[in-house]
Amino acid sequence: MGYGSKTVAECVDRVRGGETIAAVSRDTGISDSSISVWCKAAGVRPAMSHGRRTEEELMRASRMWADGATAREIAAELGIADDSVYSMTYKHRDLFPARGRGGPRYTKERVRALERENERLRELLRKNGIKEV
Repeated sequence: MGYGSKTVAECVDRVRGGETIAAVSRDTGISDSSISVWCKAAGVRPAMSHGRRTEEELMRASRMWADGATAREIAAELGIADDSVYSMTYKHRDLFPARGRGGPRYTKERVRALERENERLRELLRKNGIKEV
């Protein structure tokens, strides 16, 4: 069902004014997902409901994520469950850009350790008269 621009603007303005998407949805009978899409398109960050992270927690977690912290490290720092961090990263993709499965896989130290292991294995191959593949 399509909604007029006036209805969309009224819903977005209510959320901009501090009402939660759920409250606007209940009052208007419009799905919360529709209102959420409209708010996102308008650049309006919805008010936090009970049980959700505060804006400060969200920004702190985002900074830690950008610095390479794992979900577990962020959760420990904020005193929340790992799943809450994963939920945050999913719901706020603009603040938590995807960085591959499991976070940064190869730090400089890990690369150096792998290079040393490769050299050790090459030396073992040479000692045993085996050609490198």
